[in-house]
Amino acid sequence: MKMKKIWKWIILIPVALIWCYPLAVAFSESLAINGFGNYGAIFHHPKINYFRILFNSLFVSVVSTAIVVVLASLAAYAFSKFRFRGKKVLYYLLVGCLTLPPAAIMVPLVFFGKTFHLNNTYTSLIMIMAAFHAPYMMVTMKNYFDTIPDAVLEASIIDGASSMQVYRRVILPLGLPAILNVCLLSFIYCWNNYLIPLIFITKTEKYTITLATTYLTDSGNMTMEMQAQLYAYLILAILPSVLLYIFLNRYFQSDMTSGAVK
Repeated sequence: MKMKKIWKWIILIPVALIWCYPLAVAFSESLAINGFGNYGAIFHHPKINYFRILFNSLFVSVVSTAIVVVLASLAAYAFSKFRFRGKKVLYYLLVGCLTLPPAAIMVPLVFFGKTFHLNNTYTSLIMIMAAFHAPYMMVTMKNYFDTIPDAVLEASIIDGASSMQVYRRVILPLGLPAILNVCLLSFIYCWNNYLIPLIFITKTEKYTITLATTYLTDSGNMTMEMQAQLYAYLILAILPSVLLYIFLNRYFQSDMTSGAVK
């Protein structure tokens, strides 16, 4: 048993170091020349309003994640615990959507934004991101809901619970680890998304955290100070995702029945 633990640490420590090395380099570079003054320069940058950009990204990511969780959990519940005609066909059709990258439908997305006047709006970002992420998150939740014993649901139905009451009082509490995992993944995907904001957003006041990097790069004349500020911005950009992961990490190992409602 001790040997297994030793080998586990022997494998995990080098892997962790490999993953942490780029972050360590980025943080070190962000302190070059002006030290923590580079972070202050980001907050007072003449071309970008960092706190406005932070709000834009947080708003879009949180709302999109909430929509994804609701839609994906309901769909996963239906595909996992209900029987209906065309279930397999519809399920595999949604799974097939996972193979469709956003870059493949850039032109239709552009026409969609122009036709419905959704360019430079939060609605366009939220709708498109939710639409792309929901199928993947639905599959993730369905696989977890499949492990919930049908006997638990049947007992609730015998007690007089409706389908929606079973969803609220049984599926959601028992599926909490999967839901939190989906919250984290969906938030990170929205937060890091560059292509969709690039298609729909042209106004600076609606820029997200990823688009704002265009104001910090200059391929023709990047000074050492500008590079340090860019690294400082990137460190600030990843902080919300890292903090969210640290906060939710303790729930990922929760027992499946830890949230059951009697």
